[in-house]
Amino acid sequence: MRHVATTLALAMCLLGCGPVVPRGEQVPLPTEPGAKGLPGGGVLMHMVIDVVADPITGTPVIATSDGPMRWPEGFTAWRVGSEVEVLDAGGNRVLITGARYLFRSRTWTSYWVLSDVQLCSGCPLGFQVE
Repeated sequence: MRHVATTLALAMCLLGCGPVVPRGEQVPLPTEPGAKGLPGGGVLMHMVIDVVADPITGTPVIATSDGPMRWPEGFTAWRVGSEVEVLDAGGNRVLITGARYLFRSRTWTSYWVLSDVQLCSGCPLGFQVE
């Protein structure tokens, strides 16, 4: 009976576990004080951008012709292997560099603040009309 339980536990672990890459150091992430969470439904800008990490700082590069984006207060960025992941205030992954995302944003004071992020690997780059 113990052999069956051990085999079952091992199988469940192997099915549910991918390669685990330990989280590395925190990297700078531009945030906007007072802007909370990702409220969704940003109506002022919709852009598809390939997100890469700055080779020196590790900060995810999300810039438009109107300037760089800021994240809501409480978001953080961390090195994960050769990429960088952005986590929301609750610790949930919002994005990882090396992929293409659709960003919706809104203005907050004088900056664009991200309000929604969606993986969008097949989308054409640039401004999107929705």
